[in-house]
Amino acid sequence: MFCNGYARRHGRGRRRALGASRRLIVRLLLIQTLILALTGALIGTTVSVLVLELGSDPLPPPAYLFSVGVLSVAVAVLASVIPAIVASRREPVAELRVP
Repeated sequence: MFCNGYARRHGRGRRRALGASRRLIVRLLLIQTLILALTGALIGTTVSVLVLELGSDPLPPPAYLFSVGVLSVAVAVLASVIPAIVASRREPVAELRVP
C-alpha cells in the first residue's frame, strides 16, 4: 500500500536515527525507484503491444521495445539520484518531529 510523503520521510528519519548511513538511504531510494520504473516499463510495454495487436498494427522489433524500456528505466533512476542524496542529508530528528 502506498503511503504519503510524511510517512516516507518519517521512515527515513527513523532509519537514520537508528544508525543507517546516508549511503544506505540513497541505495534504498534508488532501489525503490528502480522497482517502480521496471514495473512501469513492463506494464507499459505489455499494454502497448496488446493495443497494437488488437488494432492490427505492425509491432516494432523486440530490440526496439527492449531498448526503450532500458532507457526509460535508466532515465528514471538517474533522475532520482539528486533527490535521494538530498533526502539522505536531512536531519533525522527534524524528520521525526510531528508536523
